Amino acid sequence: MNKQDVVERVLQNTMQEPSVSGFRNTPQLLSVKITSEGKQPFELSRTKSLDYSMFNLIGLFNIAQIGDHVGVDLWNYKTYSGAGLRKALDFLLPFVIQDKSWPYEQKVPFRKEYVASLLCMASIKYDQNNNNQTYFSFYKSSDPIKIPLGMDNYGICVKNPSHQ
Repeated sequence: MNKQDVVERVLQNTMQEPSVSGFRNTPQLLSVKITSEGKQPFELSRTKSLDYSMFNLIGLFNIAQIGDHVGVDLWNYKTYSGAGLRKALDFLLPFVIQDKSWPYEQKVPFRKEYVASLLCMASIKYDQNNNNQTYFSFYKSSDPIKIPLGMDNYGICVKNPSHQ
């Protein structure tokens, strides 16, 4: 078995429901990490729950980037209840873009660079099939530098001079 097979198998297991997954540790599953509303319950009990929700989602986005290289689409995957990466992002947006009051504990102001990173990746992955470029519009309004977007081979948003 080569490493690509191992990565593909692990990613496929993250998309299983707890009753059929090969994982013994169910918190590794997307169906446990993200609810049908888009909440991330493991992060909501923390003292900086908005930051941790965004940081965890950045990690899940990075895993989805790995999935792109082995033919596993975590970006558009939805659980039986409708939970998925996009649902988790859309749950957070009113609180970080529209200044809606965060109903969970957040002892310090949230980190805006987490918002910019999420919106950068989302604009590349989701706006390509969406002519109104919603995530890109949010990215431009949230990022004071307003640099053109690109993504390097590691899934990191970088300046891309060819993007207009």
